[in-house]
Amino acid sequence: MKPTPGTWRCEGWRILSDHLMDGETRMPVADLCLAFKDAEEMHANGLLIASAPALLAALCRLDAYIDFSTPTEVGSPIEMVGSEGLNEALVQAHEAIARATGAER
Repeated sequence: MKPTPGTWRCEGWRILSDHLMDGETRMPVADLCLAFKDAEEMHANGLLIASAPALLAALCRLDAYIDFSTPTEVGSPIEMVGSEGLNEALVQAHEAIARATGAER
């Protein structure tokens, strides 16, 4: 299963992919429901939905650094696989969170 390709963006009540369908038209991903309390809530939901691919990519990248071969209990330290590239993965996660919350710079 693969999601719609490209970076997703919230434009008004639509979520659009940067992927072009016919060379010039951006591919629609979703339309936001107009039943939200107000436009601010609809926009916040749109930002969160549009950031889903970036959030998933960041989590997958961070997941690669955690050793899940042995079960851990809540509160116990997590075994790390390595640290090369970890800083970049953390930056990617920080940027994805900023995009999802509208704090993107």
